[in-house]
Amino acid sequence: MKPIVLDGAFGTCLWEEAEKRGVEKVSTWRYNIEHPELVEAIINAYDKAGSEIIYSNTFVAIRTILEAEHEEDKLEAVIRSGLRLVREASDAKLAYSVGPLSKMMEPFGTMTREEVMDVYKEALDYAVLENPDYIVLETFMDLNMLEVAASVACQTKIPLICSMTFPDGKRTLLGNSPKDMAERLESFNLAGIGTNCSVGPRLTVSLVEEFKKVTKLPLLVKPNAGELDAKSFAKELAPCLKDVGFAGACCGSSPEYIKYLAQEIQTDKRACI
Repeated sequence: MKPIVLDGAFGTCLWEEAEKRGVEKVSTWRYNIEHPELVEAIINAYDKAGSEIIYSNTFVAIRTILEAEHEEDKLEAVIRSGLRLVREASDAKLAYSVGPLSKMMEPFGTMTREEVMDVYKEALDYAVLENPDYIVLETFMDLNMLEVAASVACQTKIPLICSMTFPDGKRTLLGNSPKDMAERLESFNLAGIGTNCSVGPRLTVSLVEEFKKVTKLPLLVKPNAGELDAKSFAKELAPCLKDVGFAGACCGSSPEYIKYLAQEIQTDKRACI
């Protein structure tokens, strides 16, 4: 089976689009309600590039982050707008994206398990009102926090994908391995599991090998672009395409990276086995 094509970086593309149009560079969540035309432009570009699933611009739309700007009253509008914009600007499947909190959870920080659960439940309650096709919990480095978020997300019955970041290509910053991740999350009946951000395609290919040893779940890969151009990025990621269910790009990428990745998937016979 060929992997489903995801999108690429969103926030940096938004800031680039804002600069082109003379719009102020602000927290990316603000564009959902203040300049939705910028968000639509990025969504449309990924749709044209070949993305089959596009993430909502809600990665940082969470109470702990909006509270820091004294804008928590806008949370529902930001989340629901971010989801609606994908529906309106593309024909791709819609994934509700949310990341880790801006505060650490015990024992690494002060937030309790119950507080973390409440924050994710609030965000997910708003998100499910827009009926996303997937929920994606991405860029986590704390498996404890991810497990709490997943326990809330799985109650929605919407297909759930979980992704962590492994900056050395082996473990998260808090010491979690692919094996740890697979074992701790296996009870949630995930639609996918994998890695995004921090490393480029080469280390991602190695991470896929580690995931294959510990899980039969569909794998997700969304590596950073690094110093690679779009065509080189796709070529370096190609060796693992036969083994993954979802493939996209993360920091430093653009719709051009997805275009070449989609082309690589279409022409790579290994991805069709």
